[in-house]
Amino acid sequence: MTIKKLKHVGMVCAVSALLVGCAGIDGNVARFEADVQKITVGEPFAISARDLAAVMLQAGFTGEEVLEYGPKVRNAIGMSGGAQINKDRYARAILTVQEGKLYVSSRDFGTFLREL
Repeated sequence: MTIKKLKHVGMVCAVSALLVGCAGIDGNVARFEADVQKITVGEPFAISARDLAAVMLQAGFTGEEVLEYGPKVRNAIGMSGGAQINKDRYARAILTVQEGKLYVSSRDFGTFLREL
């Protein structure tokens, strides 16, 4: 093999290693590991803590889970209009605000909406 080919092979290996290493910090990959993630749907809305707690309880979350996830969900809805709550590597619920209504799709309790 010539030196030129060795340099080319070395560059290909280096770039491949770099890309594989970057996959671990890719936001789209790492984000699903988060318990709550923002989703850009709907309209950003300042939902009240009372309304959010009521909806989360209706969706099957315990009081402890409302305390754990609620602030992150409220922040996500306020910033991007929607939130996805993950547990054990699957989406447990998705919440989004559209035209003054909070739409909730829960894995265990179905889909419902609440007027805001």
